Amino acid sequence: MQGGRATPFSNQTTVNVFHLVNENGAAVKLPEITEVYVVDDDEAVLRSTQALLEVKGYQVRTFSSGENFLAYAETLQSLNSSCLLVDLNMPGMNGPDVISSVTQRHYGIPVIAMTADINPTFRQQALANGAIRVLNKPFDAADLVSLLQSLT
Repeated sequence: MQGGRATPFSNQTTVNVFHLVNENGAAVKLPEITEVYVVDDDEAVLRSTQALLEVKGYQVRTFSSGENFLAYAETLQSLNSSCLLVDLNMPGMNGPDVISSVTQRHYGIPVIAMTADINPTFRQQALANGAIRVLNKPFDAADLVSLLQSLT
């Protein structure tokens, strides 16, 4: 707890490394992640995650819904050097649907899902739709930063 409010950070997460491969199976190096898009319907999670990542030198844009993020992404020329951190359980367009849309639109950015829901089906759906990792809320801040750094 920070300031009497719950934050998405704890010490309960392990980090897996994500690797892109080309059609020949060779590793593809991603550009350094400099910007993180955070999508969550919980304002406290958005604020605390933004504060953490900005202190670590990332540019952060927050969105209260998947629809808002996708509308913004459509206005950009490129999403290079970025990563999406998205909550799975949101009203309207849920996290797995956002992840599926990002994959279908070929944005080519790594997607990290986060959830407090222990339902394994929801987690499996997120991974099947293209998420590289599902973090349990609350998650450890150092693990998130380590995961972002491992993407390059």
